[in-house]
Amino acid sequence: MASTHKHLRSSTANKRPTTAIADGQIALNTNTTSPGLFFKDSTGATIIKVGPVHVSATAPNVSPPAGGSAGNSIGEVWLDTSLTPPGVKIYNGAALVHPTPIGSTTVQGLLELATSAETQAGSDTDRAVTPAGLQSKLSDSISTTSSTTIASSTAVKSAYDLANAALPKSGGIITGNLEIGTTGSLSFEGATGDGFETTIAVTDPTADRTITLPDTTGTIVTTGDTGTVTSTMIADGTIMNSDINSAAAIAHSKLASLTAGNILLGNASNVPTSTAVTGDITISNAGVTAISANVIVNADINSSAAIAGTKVSPDFGSQNVITTGTVTGASLSPTSSTVPSNGVYLPAANSVAISTGGSGRLFINSSGSVLVGTSSAIDDSLAQIALRASIHRLNSDAFAPTFRFDKRRGSSSVIASDTVGSIEFRGSDGTNFLSAASINAVIDGTPGANDMPGRLVFSTTADGASSPTERMRIDSSGRLLVGTSSSTADAIAVFLGRTGAPGGTGGEIKLAHPTTNVPASGTLGRIQFGNTSDDRGAEIAATANQTWTSTAKGSYLTFSTTANNASSPTERMRIGNSGIVDIGSGGVGGNLRAMVVSGSAMQLSNTNTATTNLPFIEFGRSATGPSLYTAEGDIRTDGSGNLAFNNASDITLKENIRDLPDCLASVTQLRPVLFDWKEEHKPCCTDIKGFIAQEFEQILPKSVNTDENGIKSISPVTELLPLLVGAIKELSAQVNELQAEVAAIKA
Repeated sequence: MASTHKHLRSSTANKRPTTAIADGQIALNTNTTSPGLFFKDSTGATIIKVGPVHVSATAPNVSPPAGGSAGNSIGEVWLDTSLTPPGVKIYNGAALVHPTPIGSTTVQGLLELATSAETQAGSDTDRAVTPAGLQSKLSDSISTTSSTTIASSTAVKSAYDLANAALPKSGGIITGNLEIGTTGSLSFEGATGDGFETTIAVTDPTADRTITLPDTTGTIVTTGDTGTVTSTMIADGTIMNSDINSAAAIAHSKLASLTAGNILLGNASNVPTSTAVTGDITISNAGVTAISANVIVNADINSSAAIAGTKVSPDFGSQNVITTGTVTGASLSPTSSTVPSNGVYLPAANSVAISTGGSGRLFINSSGSVLVGTSSAIDDSLAQIALRASIHRLNSDAFAPTFRFDKRRGSSSVIASDTVGSIEFRGSDGTNFLSAASINAVIDGTPGANDMPGRLVFSTTADGASSPTERMRIDSSGRLLVGTSSSTADAIAVFLGRTGAPGGTGGEIKLAHPTTNVPASGTLGRIQFGNTSDDRGAEIAATANQTWTSTAKGSYLTFSTTANNASSPTERMRIGNSGIVDIGSGGVGGNLRAMVVSGSAMQLSNTNTATTNLPFIEFGRSATGPSLYTAEGDIRTDGSGNLAFNNASDITLKENIRDLPDCLASVTQLRPVLFDWKEEHKPCCTDIKGFIAQEFEQILPKSVNTDENGIKSISPVTELLPLLVGAIKELSAQVNELQAEVAAIKA
């Protein structure tokens, strides 16, 4: 029994089928724009069109619609309406071209020759050639530009005589007088055409004039020239005194040479005269003046004259130098070791000191140490030591500058808990100076040989108190203790730092419970987020899950936030002591529970006690209006171990509902393939059944997604499943139709 193929049909304008149609299958386009009947040739590579001529201003299938194919078949005809008048083009296998022109009296650009039955004087005036159309007229005129006029011999002779009498453009010899009319002029073109020209013109003379050019070679000078007249053009002795303007300034270099060291002075007749300089001042031929030696006496100096110190001999002997101004110099070098009342002196070799009130106050010794209140680097008299600071080797890269507090207990070393340095901040209450805060360096532990453990203590004074109280310390282990002086004290709030030997653990923040044996449900530590009024908006808390012993320290973490219009936080998520994460738990079991089991899989559980229709994951999107969430689908179980993947498909969510057309035609255009994944993607997978996303997208574009790297993926459930159902229904209808036909034939 021969196979039967149902024809394809489409009402989309200009849509021609692809080569995916079956052999012998016919495709019909019913759109009035360019209807046609299509089938595939025997090679299976070309779609042949059979049908009316395509009438349009654009070629057929320039931009094929979705699902259609581009191209034309040999012999396909197109009436191009963009031409005036419209013209016919035929596809020759490579392009749409005009056919061989034919005779026409209306189509522009086409030529028809008369046949033997048509004479030159025939009655067909549109195509006949008349004598009037062939004739040309003779003319004696030499200026006519008519294309139908031929010059006579007389006109040719006149043109020759005019050309013979004309001066050639390239130049020639004039044998007679050249006269330029009253409005004419003579122009010489410059180096650039139509750039700059030199024009010789004549102002109306009052009589006949003759200009005779000089019998020399050179430049003709006009009254407007500047810088053109040279000394060779002026004869010696021709410039007179009257030729020089009274305001003329003659450069000195133009004058006759003067005697070296002389100057020009005007004499009694106002004539410049070379005169030698005499008296106490001399002048060289370079213009340098000098005062002769031993000519200035005391009387020459004004009593108010201020002689600069640099002009006075630096050796004042035993005289004192007293000034009301500033003394500056390259260096100030005192020589006395005696302590002055107020000043700088040398207390020892290579040392310098400053005294006030007859006592040394500030000392810089030979090692570069700066000592305040003492002249000794190590002083056993504590009463004399106010502050000691050392600046080591300012010009050395080995040590950085330091500010140092030194302390000794008389002749002995410091001991545990000794304060070795203090910075105190004080203010006055009007009578006494009171301490507001302090920073103290204290010996932290018992000192030993080459061992000086120390801590820094920060103290502030509470409102109403008379002295500071310790608030924070950095101990000798590098830990920061806030609100406590001991890492094991009951009042501990927080400490930071390294808790181990070098190479062990790094820095840590620890929130500690005040007791060793923490009770069940006791808060180990809490991080709160709020405002200055101690109102809490959110918090993270660690809680004991059991009463703590040396070997049992169960605990869990809770994360809490405060809802709108609420006054305190509510628990939103909990990480339990067994590693289970409960979201929305309220401390029991949440809407989502997740944990890792068997070291690999992640477990999702629902605490709902129902046995069927339990959702595990629900997908949705943000919305507006009464509901802030719109469900789009979910993954749930039926209680028997079966998972269902659901998409939102309720009729209340849809509109404009209609039957899906041409399902079978679309399905048959899909190309199932076998393929292997490339090694860099999935090296384990070969002979995979599937589709090519780029091909799939041509048929079902909404089922293909493209990521940010341009890689396409297919979601066949979106469109393919309803399309397959529609195709099955169409096949079922065709089968029913064929069965009815077979039954009729058998009957």
